Amino acid sequence: MKRIIFIDKDNKSTILDEDVCGRIREKGQEELKKTFIWVVAGRDFPEKYLHGECDGLLGDNYYPERVSDKSNAADIRIIRRVVELHTKLPNRVSFTIVSGDRAFETIMGECAPRLVIVTSPHTRFNHSIENIIEDMFPPSLDICDTISYMRKIINKLSGLQGLAKLYFVNAGDLARIPEIPDLTQDTHMLLVFSRATKEKCDVENLWFYRFIGDKCYIIDTLTEHKKDAPLFKLLFCVLYLHFMLENSIQFEIISENADDMRDEITDACSGRQVYAKEPKDKNAEFM
Repeated sequence: MKRIIFIDKDNKSTILDEDVCGRIREKGQEELKKTFIWVVAGRDFPEKYLHGECDGLLGDNYYPERVSDKSNAADIRIIRRVVELHTKLPNRVSFTIVSGDRAFETIMGECAPRLVIVTSPHTRFNHSIENIIEDMFPPSLDICDTISYMRKIINKLSGLQGLAKLYFVNAGDLARIPEIPDLTQDTHMLLVFSRATKEKCDVENLWFYRFIGDKCYIIDTLTEHKKDAPLFKLLFCVLYLHFMLENSIQFEIISENADDMRDEITDACSGRQVYAKEPKDKNAEFM
């Protein structure tokens, strides 16, 4: 296997099958044998478009998967599959995510040294068909080998002894988050996912500022214009750390998207005590 292409069908209808798959055929059978297309679609996506031209072209190398109709369900599932496969496949296998949601760009560098490309299927506005094909079949696997700030934190957490609980907070909810009393315990840590906007500027006025650099880390997506960027990075971090850390460590996610992600995250993190709650839900207990 040389490449895996993840297609977000919730952000696309039929043009991907009609236009792109015709160009994929031109790559020849040898390249197609090295290509796997993983399609994720919502529950209500038309069946005839889910099993389209690419299905017949790739056979067993084409896998369509349905998700619930909850908000961001397809996005969450793609991030989950990216993390799962990244932890299992050799780095020479490239990933391409075809989606209209640009927030996926926030996780591109987190799989280094693996090549991860995000391309938009909305060809009239962003990319031509040629650009999409080039992104799906990159000519080179050379990428920057720098390690992001988030990955440095992940590496640090992976080496900690005695860690018992991790809090993951979506920065958009900072003003609504009550103080976490047990963060003072040596075995508990907090990760905050920010968008480099007003949330970061006001962080000195928030209760957890005194913990930064010791018990708390702010992970900045540096993408002010992508609303879901903190959420996508948070999900990547949760799923990646699940594979890196012992199951005895509890995860608690605080985000206004908690209801949308709860089922997917608890299933993906099987064997670990995980809870996702909204900031206003102060008295909830672990599931």
